Amino acid sequence: MIWWNGSLSSVRWFQEENGAVPPRHFMSIWVDGLLGQCRAAKTLYFLKQFGANVFQGGQRIKLEDGHGGDWSEWPPETRVGEMPKLPPRTD
Repeated sequence: MIWWNGSLSSVRWFQEENGAVPPRHFMSIWVDGLLGQCRAAKTLYFLKQFGANVFQGGQRIKLEDGHGGDWSEWPPETRVGEMPKLPPRTD
């Protein structure tokens, strides 16, 4: 489980990213923990993809999309893609 040691209340948006080579393990339970913390802090959360090395319940899960980017393969509660609303440009 990943835990943020600081306060998320001042963070407007949280995005996980993993570009390691070779790919690191991605535990689907991390989504639950981070999403819960972001909800509690009223912080937006965006999960682009699960990655190529996903584990759930201690077992590696094989996704058809090699990068885990097909949301239809994910558990419904993990399909979160919130983006901050930016003010209009003035230039």
